[in-house]
Amino acid sequence: MGRADEVVVAIARAEENLEFYKRIADNLESILTGGGYKGARETPRPPSPDPHSHENKMVRLMDAKEMLEKTEKELEALRTEFNAMLPQVTKAKCRDVLYRRFVLGQNYKEIAQIHGQSVDNMYKLRNEGLCMIEGYRPGNYYGL
Repeated sequence: MGRADEVVVAIARAEENLEFYKRIADNLESILTGGGYKGARETPRPPSPDPHSHENKMVRLMDAKEMLEKTEKELEALRTEFNAMLPQVTKAKCRDVLYRRFVLGQNYKEIAQIHGQSVDNMYKLRNEGLCMIEGYRPGNYYGL
């Protein structure tokens, strides 16, 4: 696996972590403001017997926000690194798909709509572009 492959995997993982920490922070903020968990049942829960429950939730919220900020910085650094690799992609459409997905963070459905093509074709263009960066023969993305 080349460096571009590693960065692509790290970007995907960071995006997942970002969504995870956002969800945690949103739910904790909702609980602390009296709204409960988003998507929770209608019946309110009885108060917690733990006298420090509110403080514990505040600490968890601060931790989640700290991890969210750290993940955002990591994601930005990975996107900058990947953007520096893009000049190696000679085919404009492949470069655009890679730029939109891994630098701008758009999903393949959005990119497909912009290009007026199928999502499957976006995956093919992504693979072709990554082959150019990694030095594989086109159509041989996995180095086989």
